[in-house]
Amino acid sequence: MEPGFVGQPTLTVLYDRDCGVCTATARAVGRLDARSRLEFVPAQTARIDGAPPRSQLLERLYAIDATGHWYSGAGAAIEIARRLPPLRIVGAMARVPGAMVVYELGYRIFAANRHRISAALGLKVCAVPSRGRARPN
Repeated sequence: MEPGFVGQPTLTVLYDRDCGVCTATARAVGRLDARSRLEFVPAQTARIDGAPPRSQLLERLYAIDATGHWYSGAGAAIEIARRLPPLRIVGAMARVPGAMVVYELGYRIFAANRHRISAALGLKVCAVPSRGRARPN
């Protein structure tokens, strides 16, 4: 068994299936999940007791562990990383004082521009952009 992963609960990750970069990232991370520690569920169809409202689920990355603890934004990304040996360094770096502030800022910038990033990469772009922004061309 790998140190640090004994008995670690499964994490259910809610992602925006209408966002190209979100879907591509979920697929890529899923390929790293050799021990099936993650379950990816589209936020559009998720039915989880205590979940934030659907509009919130579509604005940020959300995850819930087996104990019912919710994570969002950079916190959710770090919880994903902590469960995958290839991404373990990301989780370790999050423990450095001030790192989560930087991670969250980076996450917010990425999330605010994910439709533009998807379009720039030639990926599917949601037909209903978040926060009333015009759809990228």
